[in-house]
Amino acid sequence: MEVLLEERATAGGAQERLLRAFEALQALSPDEMRATLTAASQLVAETFGAEKVDVLLYQEIGQTLEAVGTSDTPLGRHQHAIGLHRLPLANGGRAVQVFRTGTPFRDGHVEQDGEELLGIREGLGVRSTVAVPLVVAGV
Repeated sequence: MEVLLEERATAGGAQERLLRAFEALQALSPDEMRATLTAASQLVAETFGAEKVDVLLYQEIGQTLEAVGTSDTPLGRHQHAIGLHRLPLANGGRAVQVFRTGTPFRDGHVEQDGEELLGIREGLGVRSTVAVPLVVAGV
C-alpha cells in the first residue's frame, strides 16, 4: 500500500495539525475499507494543504495500482474522471516505481520528470509529489 501526496507547503502549527490528524486517523473505522481510506485521504489532504491524496492498493487482477481512497478535491475528482485512478504496472511511472522498490520518492518539479507518466504531468498538471510505501502486516 502506498500513499501519494501532491503536497503544498504549509506553515505554523504543524505539530498540532499533525497530532489532530493522527488522532482522527486512529478514530476511523476499519469496517468499510474504501470509505475509511477515502476519509483518511481527505484528512491528510486537509492537514497538509494537498490538492490530492491517494491511497493506492495493488490489484493482482489487472496488475494495477488502484486509488481505493482519494481525497474529495477538484484534482482528485478530475483524476477519477480521466481514468488515472488505475495505474497499470506495465506503464511505469513514479507510483509504480515506489511500489516495486519500496523506496519513498519526492519531487518538486514533476513537470520536468521524464520518468513520471504523461497523464500525471500533463493530464492532471501535477507539479510536486510525495510517494510513500506503507507495509501492513508484512505486505
